[in-house]
Amino acid sequence: MSKARLFNAIKSLDANAVSALLDSHPELAKVKDERRRNALHFLCGLPASDRTSAHSLALARFLLDRGLDVNEPAFVEGGGAFQATPLWYSLSRGRNLPLAKLLLKRGSSPEYCLWTAGFHDDVEAIDLLVKAGARLDRRGGRDALPRRHQVEPLQSRGAAPPPRREREFPELEGYDRAPFRGEEEQRPTSRGDAASLRRRPVPARRQGREPARHGRPAARQDAVPPVLEVKAASTEEGYS
Repeated sequence: MSKARLFNAIKSLDANAVSALLDSHPELAKVKDERRRNALHFLCGLPASDRTSAHSLALARFLLDRGLDVNEPAFVEGGGAFQATPLWYSLSRGRNLPLAKLLLKRGSSPEYCLWTAGFHDDVEAIDLLVKAGARLDRRGGRDALPRRHQVEPLQSRGAAPPPRREREFPELEGYDRAPFRGEEEQRPTSRGDAASLRRRPVPARRQGREPARHGRPAARQDAVPPVLEVKAASTEEGYS
């Protein structure tokens, strides 16, 4: 019951209620919901607005002061290539840039968030992450590189240019994140593979057979019609 009360108080941005619950039940600072989110993850994932921004910032400061880890991930994917940190929740779910700035000031790593900032076309968030030291290369795994048109405005501010692979093979743009589960066999790995995905299938007639009609199996056409074979045989008999 206290766990539900804690998350409800956070959802209401009621700092007094959250403080009272943690004072009477200090163990609640370590509880997690069914999605493995602790109190800080849950707060950072709440949708932001001008009306609630000040309250969310005050509550985030309180939770950090109570010892919640600013870099603790709710879950990890790809052997650590992606980590759902509070910063990721603030940009991916909450879309809360002031809260993201606070988390970075309190020691949050800028990694694992560039891809979601690019997905939302949030150039201001990308700029914030790059200035905080986020890597613009494939070594960042699933999170590594936003799309090219989102990176170019930042190059004048010190961001690295797109990798040579993306400049030479623009049809592969959008495949610079690590694959999600089940995508490994569907992802093109070269220029030829990407072009083959756009290639139309060869019609059945061009493959030497007629397509099936009315549920009957397709029959292969012989190279020479039977009627020609009969005429050829009769001609040979006339010369014998």
